[in-house]
Amino acid sequence: YTGGISGYAIYQQNVKVTNAKITSAYGYAGGVSGYIQGQVMYGEVRDSTVTVQMIDQEGGNSAGGVVGTGYGTLQSCKVWNTTVTVASNYAGGLAGSGYHNIIGCSVGGEKGSVTAENYAGGLAGRLYYRYATGSSAIRNDVVGAANCTEIRYSEVDDSVTVTVTNSNGGGIGGLLAGCRTYNNIVGATVKGGNSVGGIGGQIEGYGYGTTADGYAPFHVSRVYGNVVA
Repeated sequence: YTGGISGYAIYQQNVKVTNAKITSAYGYAGGVSGYIQGQVMYGEVRDSTVTVQMIDQEGGNSAGGVVGTGYGTLQSCKVWNTTVTVASNYAGGLAGSGYHNIIGCSVGGEKGSVTAENYAGGLAGRLYYRYATGSSAIRNDVVGAANCTEIRYSEVDDSVTVTVTNSNGGGIGGLLAGCRTYNNIVGATVKGGNSVGGIGGQIEGYGYGTTADGYAPFHVSRVYGNVVA
C-alpha cells in the first residue's frame, strides 16, 4: 500500500497533499492512503500524480486520487489537477476499488485524468456491495445484511477525462455493483473501446442493498459529458 500521507489508515481528516508523485510498482496507491479502513473527511489532493506501473496478472492493482482500495466513507474530499493511472485494472478519481461510500466529493481541474486498461471512473474504478459484519460494516444496522455503496452529492467536472484502453469506463465508475447513486453532477469525457457510459461502464444490481425487487436505484441529477467509444 502506497499513499501520499500513509500506506494504511483507519481515519484521516483535514489532510492535504500537493505536488506529489505517488508511484507503486504494483499493488494499491492513493493520493492520501493506499488502503483505508474507515473514513477520509476533508481530504484534498492537488497537482499530483498517482500511478501503479506494472500489470498484476492476479488483478490486485488499483489507484485512486484519495485511496487505492479498502472500505469506509469518503466525505467532502477534493481531487484537483491530478492524474491517476493504472497499467491494468481499477483507476478512479477518488477511489480505485472497494466498498466506499462517496458523499459530497469532487474531482476536477484542467489536468485531471483517470486511465486504466479496464475499469476506470471519474469517481471510482470499481465499487461494490459489502456484507455487514457488525462494527466493521459500512452500516451497522443489521448483522448479516448486505449493504450498498452509496454515491451522492458529488461532482466530476467537465475538464476531467476518463480513458480505458480496453473496456468499462464511466463518468462515475467503471464497475458499479449493488451501488446507489443520486444527486451527482457528471461532466467527464469518457473514452474507450468497449462498455463506456456517462454513469458506469458496467452496472450490476445483484439485489444486494437495493430495492425489494432487486434493482439498484440510480438517480443522477445531471450527466452532460461526452462518451466516445
